[in-house]
Amino acid sequence: MEEEAKPPDPSSFGVYYARLAHQQNMLQDAVRTDTYRRAMVHNVQDFAGKIVLDVGAGSGILSFFAAMAGAGRIYACEASAMATMAAKLIASKKNASLAQYSLPPPPRVVKKEKTNTQDDMQEDNDGLGDTKDRYKNLSTQVIEGGCSDWSEIDTNERRIHVVQGRVEEIELPEQVDVIVSEPLGFLLVHERMLEAFVAARDRFLKKDGLLMPTTSTIHVLPLTDPGLWQEQYNKASFWAFRDFYGVDLTPLHGDAMEEYFSQAVVGYFSLDSCLASQPCYKNI
Repeated sequence: MEEEAKPPDPSSFGVYYARLAHQQNMLQDAVRTDTYRRAMVHNVQDFAGKIVLDVGAGSGILSFFAAMAGAGRIYACEASAMATMAAKLIASKKNASLAQYSLPPPPRVVKKEKTNTQDDMQEDNDGLGDTKDRYKNLSTQVIEGGCSDWSEIDTNERRIHVVQGRVEEIELPEQVDVIVSEPLGFLLVHERMLEAFVAARDRFLKKDGLLMPTTSTIHVLPLTDPGLWQEQYNKASFWAFRDFYGVDLTPLHGDAMEEYFSQAVVGYFSLDSCLASQPCYKNI
């Protein structure tokens, strides 16, 4: 029996990010998604004609936004199997219209009187003639990260390339003007995407290039939440059993308390829980 093929990134994060359900959760975060869209399409001077690297591209949404802003060429780097899904979106003719910088302008068509010939009927139907060649410059396959893969690709064409691999390991045929990414985890550093973002900067960004985002601010404020405290306490209380199928678990109760009360809890809190009126800030 043949060994089952492993995913491109077999880590727990790689498998998680390869799921459409997770990508959907991120895309449906309207605050985040629209903030990135506005930051890019409202700053076309930073993108027009530029070479862009999208780190952790996922579904490719930031690559599409860069295209909307007029980027000249885009490398969408994604380590997980989601890279194949991004390539599928990018290869779609309907989505290609979002990246018109990668298409030659449509030919001008002079309207004629309709005839019964097939050619005239087709020309009148879409006004563009044969559209097949207009889309041939779009990247329709995933490029694996090795530099040898670029030998057969004409990178002078303006198009989006999906590059599958970790940004620390892939090779690109050129340095880039702009690097975009969504590396912000809970309390900024969760998920450790910032490390990949910095690695991409050090490896591929031109000396006068642009990172987006460029800076972040962590806000820290002490709070108290009796309900949350009780919830964590109740979880640890399992280890207070003196007779669990004949076994005394209490020697581990203190360790359980320390474990539950030292882990991060992600959620929403009432302003009434705050113990200070002003947060502390850390700009990075």
